[in-house]
Amino acid sequence: MPPVLSLCPILTPLRVIPLFSPQPTTTPPQPSQHRKLFIGGLNHETTDDQLCDYYSKWGQVVDCIVIRDPVSRHSRGFGFVTFALAEMADAAMAERPHTIGGKADCRSKESNSS
Repeated sequence: MPPVLSLCPILTPLRVIPLFSPQPTTTPPQPSQHRKLFIGGLNHETTDDQLCDYYSKWGQVVDCIVIRDPVSRHSRGFGFVTFALAEMADAAMAERPHTIGGKADCRSKESNSS
């Protein structure tokens, strides 16, 4: 006798979702332009790590980069530091002027982009 194919759909268990599940109370992330600083006037020998180490005095640095020429890979003399919170960037700005391997000019990213 040939096998009989079932015409009944296969049922899978459903996921139970509570009606009143507590939602975690998290604040939305702050826009990066409020947390990012433009760092100009850098010594051409300054590295990403040196930049991060220096600015970590004011809080958690989530990203930092010294901008380099794409061909020669030499520093272009400026970079960016992004903090976890805008308050950390504000604290770093409040303690200007900064010196890293000579001289550095620290400005908020929003005041640099017009």
